[in-house]
Amino acid sequence: MQNLKYADISYLVMDFDGVMTDDGVYVNESGVEMVRCSRFDGAGINLLKNANRLGFTNIEMLILSTEVNHVALTRSLKLGLKCEINVQNKFDFLSQRAISELGISPQEFFDRSIYFGNDLNDYYSMRASRYSFAPDNSHPKIKEVADKVFPEMGGHGFVRAAIEQLLGATVIDSLIKEMYA
Repeated sequence: MQNLKYADISYLVMDFDGVMTDDGVYVNESGVEMVRCSRFDGAGINLLKNANRLGFTNIEMLILSTEVNHVALTRSLKLGLKCEINVQNKFDFLSQRAISELGISPQEFFDRSIYFGNDLNDYYSMRASRYSFAPDNSHPKIKEVADKVFPEMGGHGFVRAAIEQLLGATVIDSLIKEMYA
């Protein structure tokens, strides 16, 4: 069983830029954009995937980005996560997804969700979600609405820290025994 405080969570929605990245962008002379992601965060996502596989949790993960660059899709493919890009209104998108793909009401979806966000386009989804976490380098309005602001920055271990909080020490200890013994 995961951290009992979060036992009712079935969905984890993560913004990409500023949550899974440091919110910077590299642009080469050809206009190709690249971002920096943390392998430490990727290992945290793998912890949650293994917690799901071993029956400790059953949390569906989704990366949701307003960005049109396909880098979020490329990263999500490597991590084995669902990803949607070019989503301009995240709250409306999630509400419609709840009805059309999950067959539940938007209220039920948000009541069973945790949202990791950092900027104003995450505001309404974070407010609606049961829980919301933000990295330290988030917009001040996001820090106000977040249930917890972590000392880690986006792209520098925030996702890992947030997932470990979600899972709790008991599940982490069990995962260590199952995966590394």
